[in-house]
Amino acid sequence: SIATQTYQNIEIIVVNASGKHHSEINGLCGSLALRLVNSDGPWSRGRAANLGLDEASGIYVLLLDDDDWLYHDHIASLVCALEESDVARVAYSGVRFSCDSHSNEFIILNDSFDPLKLIYGNFIPIHAVLFEKNLSTTGCRFDEALEVYEDWDFWLQLSRVTPFLHVNHITAGYRSTGESGAGPSVEEESIQIAREIIFNKWKHLWTGSETTGLLV
Repeated sequence: SIATQTYQNIEIIVVNASGKHHSEINGLCGSLALRLVNSDGPWSRGRAANLGLDEASGIYVLLLDDDDWLYHDHIASLVCALEESDVARVAYSGVRFSCDSHSNEFIILNDSFDPLKLIYGNFIPIHAVLFEKNLSTTGCRFDEALEVYEDWDFWLQLSRVTPFLHVNHITAGYRSTGESGAGPSVEEESIQIAREIIFNKWKHLWTGSETTGLLV
């Protein structure tokens, strides 16, 4: 899905976080530049994401998990939105999601941006988002101690630095395999524990009005 993007000025960086031999992928990337970053892993998702972020040489970064795919105009529409904005350094679009790897039934994840809603929970799939790489110089990094919700924590960091621009189109898909992240397929108990970890990390940074908004 990356190779077929209408926007072709793309560098693909594959982080081999397992530390094991990586299968051949050159034939899947078309004419796009490809770099495989090996490791002495296994590494956490957060550490792998930070390595990919450090290795990226472009202006913008988008992260893609193995259960995600992009429609042809996904990157082009997000790049266009950011280049036309005077203030936003992060843009995201809508995603079709299925929690069953064998189902053809999908739900739409395409909510407008609300900073308070982001505090309450993550509603933006990781591959829906394109952001400026230089945001990492402001201290925004993936928390390598988090087992899940490292993307939610990262969005919270970015939201303190820049507004998020919502592109109201469905330009990507997401079919949960139960092997990555903390999507709807993850057990409720695990989700609750992960949410508590995020809240404990952020509770001292939220304002009184933000905390009150969580209780409404």
